[in-house]
Amino acid sequence: MESRTTKLEVVIPPDVAFRDLNLQHDPNSGGIVFEYQPIERICEASGIEVDHLSEECEDDLGDFLMSWYLKHRAFGGEPDFVADSILEEMKLIEAAGQRFTLPAGHA
Repeated sequence: MESRTTKLEVVIPPDVAFRDLNLQHDPNSGGIVFEYQPIERICEASGIEVDHLSEECEDDLGDFLMSWYLKHRAFGGEPDFVADSILEEMKLIEAAGQRFTLPAGHA
């Protein structure tokens, strides 16, 4: 099976900030919850179908959010505790050679 990568040019509207996502840990599922409206605004500004960054495309959405966060921080943006915890988890997963994770209490 051939792997295919699609490169999307993304425009972040000037009035949309990373903090608008309001990232939070969901204590019930162990997952991450956030406001989706900033994603919709970014898709609209970028001419991207919102389906490309939908919650059903979890990997693409996660990659986008973390890329945005890293760029946000690189340009002096404020730290986000939840985004930092996701990055730390990603480093630990990679270091352990794991391919996937399970929510807490579901192993």
